[in-house]
Amino acid sequence: MTNIFFLFITFGLFLSHCSSKPTSSLDEAWKLFKNLHNKEYNSINDEQLRRNIWEENVRMIQKHNFESDLGIHTFTMKVNQFADLTNEEFVKQMNQLKINPEKKSNKKFHIPSNINLPKSVDWRSKFSAENFNVLVEYGF
Repeated sequence: MTNIFFLFITFGLFLSHCSSKPTSSLDEAWKLFKNLHNKEYNSINDEQLRRNIWEENVRMIQKHNFESDLGIHTFTMKVNQFADLTNEEFVKQMNQLKINPEKKSNKKFHIPSNINLPKSVDWRSKFSAENFNVLVEYGF
């Protein structure tokens, strides 16, 4: 019972720290995010809006990863190129994805006889969420 109480107190302190942290402490991280993902905004107001969304997403990721460290979740999250979008904007953007019908091929792939392939592959160990944009570019 004491351990659970301690966890809730620790978690509460963590959340209050995240929400009360001055935004200026994230200035360097924001600059790094924009440079890393080549982000440019149309106006100061647009950049401020994107920054606020990004900060909210960073806090959500920190909270999730803290909970993951406590064993509440089985995976961790990281900031990616979509961190300045709301969930609604992200879903709308991804739902507009159209596969180019001209890229489709009726050709079948035949495995060469001299290659031994495994019966199954755990793709979770091969790809990360950061590689998602590569899959999107190829229409998957």
